Amino acid sequence: MNCLPVPEENLARLEEMLQLQCRCHEAGDVMSYLRHDVLFHNYFIELYGNSLILDTTRLINERFMSVGLAILKNIDAVKISYEGHRRILDAVKNRDASEVVRAVYAHTQFGKSQFCQETGADLPVRYVPPLRKCQFSSS
Repeated sequence: MNCLPVPEENLARLEEMLQLQCRCHEAGDVMSYLRHDVLFHNYFIELYGNSLILDTTRLINERFMSVGLAILKNIDAVKISYEGHRRILDAVKNRDASEVVRAVYAHTQFGKSQFCQETGADLPVRYVPPLRKCQFSSS
């Protein structure tokens, strides 16, 4: 599976999306941040053409705003989310598959812990699937 490097035009688009998130964070606009957050996540999913995950994500997005507001209810949580996105994108740009996995895992754990904290749900038993190595394309 070729997952890195991501083509420059896709990296540029992701960077633009991240800048929009940064502006929302700086303005304290949580609702706009959530809209850009969804777009950022969907863009990554679309890059790799996993139709099952993409279709599932689209179904979930209808309910995401209420979940997103529980997770990102204040500007501090938005900052942590933005920093998670920055860490992921930087790792992708650096073609560091191990760091991408660590950054994505940390980002999803943050979301899960925020959601559980806000809803009173218990954190599920931690399962970490075995990693598949990404094949780096030569450029």
